[in-house]
Amino acid sequence: FMFPAMEDGAANIYKAIYYTKDLTNSHQELVDALFSSELPMPATEQKETFGTVLEQAMEEDCSLKVVRAVQNQVRQMIEAQKEEKSEEPVLVTKEIAGDMLRYVGVPEERVTAFEKKYEEEFGEKAEIVPKNLVENNRMTLKTPEVTINVQAENADLIETRVIDGVRYIMIRADHDVQVNGVYIQI
Repeated sequence: FMFPAMEDGAANIYKAIYYTKDLTNSHQELVDALFSSELPMPATEQKETFGTVLEQAMEEDCSLKVVRAVQNQVRQMIEAQKEEKSEEPVLVTKEIAGDMLRYVGVPEERVTAFEKKYEEEFGEKAEIVPKNLVENNRMTLKTPEVTINVQAENADLIETRVIDGVRYIMIRADHDVQVNGVYIQI
């Protein structure tokens, strides 16, 4: 840890910085003894927890459309902040996340369930940095057999369907398609 913390090239005696290379070995007892506070949830854990909250609250309404729309809205928040070059960080709160779901057309009872689970997992007044919730510029779809990585701006090329009772992930292929470097015809 470093005390005092450095901010804007000067010492800030009201803050300290704590760093650990391995989050699994963060020494909460040291933090408790020195800082009398809890460590914030790591970014990767925030992303996983947000996804779990979304999945559990949406239940059967947790579709590709919903997840893609929420992630697109989070990415738009990040881009808007970059364009505005705002010093003030944009943060995702329970209310903002709920509004994202409403915008997509998620039923109100699912939004309420999401907000309740969000509060349980993150805390009542939790604010999350948007970049902790999404992959930088890609979307990843996984099944036990296959992983598909898609640039975020091309995510609309993917859809899910049930055909004859079988679930499919479909990718629109308007241009050339290669399999192991060999162009194929569809």
